[in-house]
Amino acid sequence: MPDLETIIQHFKISKYDQVTPSLLTSITDKRQQCLIESTAIDALFNTLINNPNNKLYQAYLYYRYAMFHLSEKHYKTAIQAGKQALSLKDSINLRLKLIKWLIADKQFDEAMELLQETKKQLNPLKRKLYYKELTFFETKIPVMQELHEMGFQTDEK
Repeated sequence: MPDLETIIQHFKISKYDQVTPSLLTSITDKRQQCLIESTAIDALFNTLINNPNNKLYQAYLYYRYAMFHLSEKHYKTAIQAGKQALSLKDSINLRLKLIKWLIADKQFDEAMELLQETKKQLNPLKRKLYYKELTFFETKIPVMQELHEMGFQTDEK
């Protein structure tokens, strides 16, 4: 396997192709076996995200970057990357994941704000389709906040 610097140099100029998702999955899923440090994976993602040849895929790359940081329990960075992905490509599923991540990071007010904003943006049909998830979070956020304020550990993933 080439050294990290060679891979990064390649990622700076390469174009996103069908192999990229598989490569990212391989790197992140097998990082313990391959002894790849988190900082190296972070550098790889940042290189791919900042490569102008990957503009069309930035939302996906930010999403994968968020998922990597979630696996590392770096919620703030994951949330930040998720918001970047959302700003590039709006998605109800990503919004719901972001709400979950905000709850996990004890950002209850922001989770509720995103939930309310999401509900307002949905047309009636989508609101009905996602009624169960929206209602779940509407109930869950205040409960989790109250438990947190009472001193209970509320480890959400």
